Amino acid sequence: MARSKVVVVLLLVGLAGCVSPEVKGLCPGYVHYSPEDQLALLGELRSAGAAGQPLPETHRYLRDYGKQRAALRVICKGN
Repeated sequence: MARSKVVVVLLLVGLAGCVSPEVKGLCPGYVHYSPEDQLALLGELRSAGAAGQPLPETHRYLRDYGKQRAALRVICKGN
């Protein structure tokens, strides 16, 4: 009798591991940039370009950041 209880307990413990836990809190908070913020950034980039300062790394970082934000928007369902 005791042996069957041990088997049942082990079986239940083993099955409990099969349940998929609900994962929450893995998505970072989404920062909203207003149209004015975006225009201010564009103005800064344009003024640096007009001053003859090449900004290839800045453009690369911003492009990658934009791709990351788009992916997070999909993965985190817009949160």
